[in-house]
Amino acid sequence: MPLGGDPLAKGDLETLRQYIAALGERDKATAAPVGDGPPAGDTPPVSDTPVGDTPPDEPAPKDDKQPSKPPFHGVFQINLPTTSTLGKRTFEFRIDHRFGRVGTERGAFGLDAGANISYGFAYGILSGWDVVLRRSNSRKGYELGTKYVPIRQEDGKPLSFGGYASVEYYRDFPSNTANPWAGNFQLMLSRLWFDRWSTQLVLGYSLRTDHKAAPTVDFGDGKGAVKVHDKRGTLGVGIASTVWIGEKKRWGIDMEYNLPIPASVFYYNGGNADPNGSNIGSWSLGGSIRTGLHFFQIFLTNTREIHTNLYAPGGQSKNPFEQRGNFFFGFNLSRKWSL
Repeated sequence: MPLGGDPLAKGDLETLRQYIAALGERDKATAAPVGDGPPAGDTPPVSDTPVGDTPPDEPAPKDDKQPSKPPFHGVFQINLPTTSTLGKRTFEFRIDHRFGRVGTERGAFGLDAGANISYGFAYGILSGWDVVLRRSNSRKGYELGTKYVPIRQEDGKPLSFGGYASVEYYRDFPSNTANPWAGNFQLMLSRLWFDRWSTQLVLGYSLRTDHKAAPTVDFGDGKGAVKVHDKRGTLGVGIASTVWIGEKKRWGIDMEYNLPIPASVFYYNGGNADPNGSNIGSWSLGGSIRTGLHFFQIFLTNTREIHTNLYAPGGQSKNPFEQRGNFFFGFNLSRKWSL
């Protein structure tokens, strides 16, 4: 109330209920027959206390469990999952889009350089429990995931805590993709500070993240590099943050960062295809707006990947200012329906 806006707090609902009830009592008093009461045509004396308010000598009841806003407007920040969930019997359609590299010659800042796109559908089974299915053109990948957040700040807890798990399948040609089956596990811990600043820590492990079809390694036996089937996983730590601006806090300044650790042990950057490159992880910075049941984000990022097992290794983690710009424009768009 209004439709698509934030729900009223319990205290506000009780005030509204008392106000409506008082309207009925006033009508009854006006229509009462002339008797021992005040003369006909007179109105009952009006109290100095506003309708629905508690008299000054009676303190208003305190509701320690009054619900608040979730830490994030979106169920994903930019790539990382958040502790926000859809809610019971809520359906979401989502489009994630990454343009080509900004520094591509004759690429119109990446707009003419191809794109990675993901289409996703999500459903809130219960409050705090979502399922998601999405498909990306990157390696023709599918991801089926579920998120469960048993501890939520919007329910009066000091913070929010939950987990996300998914399985992925890539049906691209074997010559392009090794390890077609993969999986992911992530834990999220978040808090909304001062109703203006959302922060979150993410710890994740992704299985079989080497998607390079023919990685090589030199075993030091004098025979040079040989092809191997690399099934190593990637341990990563990520952070996400949003600063809410505006009176209704519908505008946000968003950022996230995900770092595979340690680089010398776990896979990153396409099977270490660029050993001289810098392992700076994947970063994104942009803005967002929520209007009604729509949520829209636009940002700059150094990774074109969207699905969990693809961005976990660090994306295209190179110096963003080499080759006229090693980063990408992107946007996310989602729409919710209550069923």
